[in-house]
Amino acid sequence: MRFIKESPREQPKISLILLDWSVRESFQILHYLGRQNVDRNQFEVLVIEYFSRESEAVKPYRDLVDTWVLLEMPESCMYHKHLMYNCGIALSHGEIVITCDSDSMVKEGFIRTITKEFESHERIVLHMDQFRNTRKEFYPFNYPSFDEVLGEGCVNNRGGRTEGIGDREDPLHSRNYGACMGAKRADLIAIGGADEHTDYLGHICGPYEMTFRLINSGLQEFWDETEFLYHTWHPGQDGVDNYKGPDDGKQMSSTALDAMITNRVMPLVPNKGIQLLRCKGKVSDEVIQANLVDRQYPLEWNRSKLTQRRARWGGTSEKGRTDLFRGYRITKESDVYYAWPLIDAHVHGGDRAQFDLVLQSTSLDGIHGEINRNYPKVLRMSEMVNAAYYGLFMTVVWTVGAPLKALARLFTSWKSGKGKGYSRGQPVLATMREFIRKYKSNWSAAKRSWAYMNRWTDILVANIYYLRHLTRSDRRWSRPVLLTRSRYIQFYLASLMRVKLLPMLQIISLRDAVQIHSCFQTLDGKSEPIGIIVAHDLFTKHYGMFNSVFRSRDALII
Repeated sequence: MRFIKESPREQPKISLILLDWSVRESFQILHYLGRQNVDRNQFEVLVIEYFSRESEAVKPYRDLVDTWVLLEMPESCMYHKHLMYNCGIALSHGEIVITCDSDSMVKEGFIRTITKEFESHERIVLHMDQFRNTRKEFYPFNYPSFDEVLGEGCVNNRGGRTEGIGDREDPLHSRNYGACMGAKRADLIAIGGADEHTDYLGHICGPYEMTFRLINSGLQEFWDETEFLYHTWHPGQDGVDNYKGPDDGKQMSSTALDAMITNRVMPLVPNKGIQLLRCKGKVSDEVIQANLVDRQYPLEWNRSKLTQRRARWGGTSEKGRTDLFRGYRITKESDVYYAWPLIDAHVHGGDRAQFDLVLQSTSLDGIHGEINRNYPKVLRMSEMVNAAYYGLFMTVVWTVGAPLKALARLFTSWKSGKGKGYSRGQPVLATMREFIRKYKSNWSAAKRSWAYMNRWTDILVANIYYLRHLTRSDRRWSRPVLLTRSRYIQFYLASLMRVKLLPMLQIISLRDAVQIHSCFQTLDGKSEPIGIIVAHDLFTKHYGMFNSVFRSRDALII
C-alpha cells in the first residue's frame, strides 16, 4: 500500500470513496464535487486504486482529492471492490461514508442533500439512483449539461425521476443499488465492513451487499427521491475484465440476496483491519493499515487459480457449503460449526437453546454429514429431480418462446425504423449478428436465474419438511400458508405433499401487487393467527412492497 496523498481533514462530516482498478478513463465526479454549495471542509474525497497505476484522469483534480492510495495488488490478481471499500472505510475520517460512481455527474446540492437526509433520519442506509444515457457522442466525456443527459438517449427518465424510483414492486432490479450508497461509518464498522468473500470478486458485487446486512442490523433502507447521479456512455460500462461471481440472472449478487433471507449481519470473510476497529476500539493507524490487505489474497485471487476453482465447482458458489446447506444456516464460532434450519430460527427467535434441530461439529464436512443424516434420502433425490425437470421444462419453453418473441420485436422495430438495438437502415447481416449476440446473453442469464431459483426451491422444501419437528405449542405452524408467484413451485410442492414426503400446508399463488394486498387482508381477518411463509421468488420480485409494508409482519421469508 502506497499513499500519494493523505487527508489533512480530521473531522469532515462526509467521506466520499471513489474506486479504480486501472480502468477509469475519467473521474469527472471530481469536477462536480469541486462545485458543491457547501463548505469544502464538510467533506473529504478518497481515491482507492487497486493496482499500482497513478491515474492520469485523477491528476487534473489532485487538489480536490484528500487521500489517494494505491493498494499495489499484483496485475495477476482479480480486482475486488469490497477490499477497496474496506480500505476507504478504514482510512476515512467522516461521520458518514459514501461510495459512489466515479464517472458520474452530480449537481451542486449533492453533499448538502446527503447531510440533510442523515440529519432528518436517525438510522438509515442511504441510496441515490442514477440516470443513464446511452448516446455515444458524449464519449470521451465532454461535459454535457444535465438537461442533455436527461434528454434523448436517457433510458430511465420517467418525468424527471428514474424509472426505478417509481417502481414500488421490484426495485431490486430496476434501481441502481451501486450508484451511490451511504451509511454512518460507525454502523459500517459495526457490521464488519464489506464482505471479502470470493463470490464478490469482479463485476457482480457492490455496496448493496452492506445495505442488506445493515438492514438486518436494524437500519432502514432509504432512497432520496429528489437527488440523482447522471451517467453517460463509455466503453466497458457493463464491466471491465468481466469475471463474474454468482448472480440471480439479473446482475444482482445472489450471495448478497441470500443475506436478506438469512438475516446475516456479519460478513462471510471479514477484513482484518475493520475487525480491529470493531473489536479493539482505538488502534493506531499503522496497525490498521498493516492489516487491511491480507497477504494471502494475491494467491487466492490469482486469475488462473480462480479459473481452476470455477471449473472445479462448475461455476457455482462455494458460499453454499459454508453459509446455507439443505435449508440449514451454518455459522462458525471458536472452531465449532453450528447449523439450524431457517424456519427453526424464525419460530424460536435468537435463542439457540430452544432450537429443535441445532447441530454442531468441529469440521465443515462433519456438519454437512450431520445435516444429511437429518434429511431423508428421498428428498435428496428430489433435488436432482427438481433440477432436471424444471431445467428441461424451462429450456423447452425458453428455446421456443424467447426466439419467437425476440423475432417479433425485431420485425416490429425494423418495420418502424425504431427500436432498441435495431433500425431499418442497419444491414440484415449486422442485425442478425446483434440478434444472436443478445440471444446468447439472455440465454446465459436465464440459466443462471433458473439455477438460483432451483437452489431456493430446494431450501424451501427442506424447511417445509422441518415443520414436522417444530414445537407444537405454537399453533400458527400446525398448518401454515405458503405464498409464491411460481406455478411450478405450487405444483412441485403439492406433488411432494400428495405422496406424504412433506406436511400439508395451503399454497397460494400470487402474481401482482393487488393480489398480494388482497391476500394479506384475508389472512389478517382470520380468527386465529396463521404461520405465513413467503417464497423467495415472490419476495425478491415484490421486494419494495414487502420491505415497506409487510416487513413488520411475522412472516418467514425463505
